[in-house]
Amino acid sequence: MTQTAIVAVRLDPEVKEGASKVAKSFGLDLTTAMRMFATAMYNTKTVPISLEKAPGQELTRNEYFAMLERGAEAVKAGRYSKRELVEV
Repeated sequence: MTQTAIVAVRLDPEVKEGASKVAKSFGLDLTTAMRMFATAMYNTKTVPISLEKAPGQELTRNEYFAMLERGAEAVKAGRYSKRELVEV
């Protein structure tokens, strides 16, 4: 069995509810979406993902994972840009 670490995040209840709704619109729960985000950060050493969809556009689960796979392939091929995190 793979070991896991627990990460607790404090969020404003309104932010949590809104983020959960967005994740659900992609067929994900909030925990899975946050795990994907952290894994992408680890793999690319950047904050590399933006989960956006055009108004009215709905992605199926398979389409979404195909999009993620294309992104992973782009990262492996070195086709990504790094951004510096700036605190304000």
